[in-house]
Amino acid sequence: VAGENTVYDGNRAVGYTGDVKWYEKGTNNEVTGLDTIISYQGTGDTQYNSTEAPTNAGTYQVLFEITENDRYVAVKQAISFTIEKNNYDMSNVTWDYSENGYLYDGSQKEITISNLPDGVEVDSYTGNKATNAGTYQATVSFKVSNSNYSVPESQTKQWEICKATISLKDVSWQETTEFSYDGNVHSVELQNVPDTVSVTYGGAITESAVGNYTTT
Repeated sequence: VAGENTVYDGNRAVGYTGDVKWYEKGTNNEVTGLDTIISYQGTGDTQYNSTEAPTNAGTYQVLFEITENDRYVAVKQAISFTIEKNNYDMSNVTWDYSENGYLYDGSQKEITISNLPDGVEVDSYTGNKATNAGTYQATVSFKVSNSNYSVPESQTKQWEICKATISLKDVSWQETTEFSYDGNVHSVELQNVPDTVSVTYGGAITESAVGNYTTT
């Protein structure tokens, strides 16, 4: 009803449905026999002008008008009302991400949003892609195709790429660790070390004199 605020639902507003009564100014004397013109106009940034009640979200006023005749001058009265923007139901929106996180494998990982309601689209992501192990925070912002609905608030999600465990089961010392003295320098080292592992040795790894040595 005009004069009352409502929320956009895709249907035309009910509009004014009551009886219009006019009174002589400064009195309680009702004036009858007048033809009242009822129309609707947008106010503020809302563009609208029609004899039919509006449908879209916006600010409006319903105008009651009588034209000038031999007894009365033209009179116009207005009642303001608003059709508020509706809100999308975002309760089913989820992130495509397992709470166990990803396991680092050298490839880029990415999380995205899903189950968006019709009319809502992703505007942009930040922080939703990464390669290295660590904890990250993704943010998604939205845009809407129907201006009668409010743009949903941005959503954030903390996510993780877990460090991988490197297998050392094939790592071993070289087969020859005993040498006969020949005056030359001999050394020992690990073999089958994964490329992602760097080795730092402690103790003696290169020697030329006779003796027993320990290296770590």
